[in-house]
Amino acid sequence: MADEKSTTRDALADSAVRLVLSGIPFEKLTIKQITDSAKLIRPTFYHHFIDKYEMLEWIFKSDVIDPARALIEVQYYREAFGLILKRIEKHRLFYECVLKL
Repeated sequence: MADEKSTTRDALADSAVRLVLSGIPFEKLTIKQITDSAKLIRPTFYHHFIDKYEMLEWIFKSDVIDPARALIEVQYYREAFGLILKRIEKHRLFYECVLKL
């Protein structure tokens, strides 16, 4: 069940990222656009996220923060910081688009 929830969240997040990278400003992005693109229904989105801003936080946490968490826990701060910067750089275009909020 946890895998199914994660898969659905990933599908919604991937959909939002694709739409933003296609040129739709994040502030104008609708839940309907996200769910239609992910081939899901709106209630499914609200089962996983309160709104698109919570989804954006989840994307950042799962993409940037979680991969560095293990390094932070063992006090490898320099390595963790480097990893965080690499993850942001890898998805730079997306983060540039959403930071225009």
